[in-house]
Amino acid sequence: MEYGSNPDTPGLPAPKPESRVGAGVLLVAVLLGVVIYALVVKRDALSLLIGLTQRADTRITLEARTSELPQGETWDASKEQATVNVLTKRLRDIGIPAKVTSSGRTFVVEAPLAQDRSTTLKYLTELGRLEFRYFKDVKSKRHPTAPYTMDVEVRDDGSEKYTFKDEKGKDVPVAKVIAASPIVLTGDDLKPNAQAEQNSQNYQVYVAIEFSEKGRKVFADFTRTHVNDYLAIILDGRIISAPTINAPILDGKAIIRGGFKSIDEAKALANLLRAGTLPAPLDIVKWENI
Repeated sequence: MEYGSNPDTPGLPAPKPESRVGAGVLLVAVLLGVVIYALVVKRDALSLLIGLTQRADTRITLEARTSELPQGETWDASKEQATVNVLTKRLRDIGIPAKVTSSGRTFVVEAPLAQDRSTTLKYLTELGRLEFRYFKDVKSKRHPTAPYTMDVEVRDDGSEKYTFKDEKGKDVPVAKVIAASPIVLTGDDLKPNAQAEQNSQNYQVYVAIEFSEKGRKVFADFTRTHVNDYLAIILDGRIISAPTINAPILDGKAIIRGGFKSIDEAKALANLLRAGTLPAPLDIVKWENI
């Protein structure tokens, strides 16, 4: 082992050339250890590292469909900024350090995209509007005289298909049932901590969610007074799940099962919920290499 020496201190040997080599090797080893720690432990550090070492090679231009804003809302600077924030969070959550800029209702994303195109398109354009709707017109133990019956078909891939019939046995459009069902809560009432998880016993995949303090109270009050009713979970107009309320839920926590095909599908939903809802749908205008 070589000891570092002070040339001003008598009686100690002068440093050998090998000691400088050893110090250099040690420094490299330390730096390598820091990088490995960042790669293994710190995802944000990994994103930063990628951002420093990879240049943006893809530019995607999107445009907001402002004509499809909820009734009574108008496009403004706050919605423009919210769109930038949501896009940035969604891509950052999957490890893509993106630069998102905007001009009115046009948005430009520049990033070193390693994901396949279809997955990236989903993260960029899916509205992510989550709603919890009370299926008041669907027969339940609490309301056996409601006008519609609901049937759930579990497909081979694990996804679920919901169909409805009226008292004469005629099919009722899913959109009609959803539109007639009051909104109890939305994704805005959630904490940004949704996580995809898997049951260790039956391997069932689900997304764990938690309501904000305000949402927790609304959820508790509703479930307390609607035991044995259906509270459906709707994402962008599609029924993810329509569970029965078996008992009051007072702690503000719930899970979304929804017949996920894989843990990756559940992770995609959790990502959308954490990042928040886009104010308006987005269309891809241009996809180019730069």
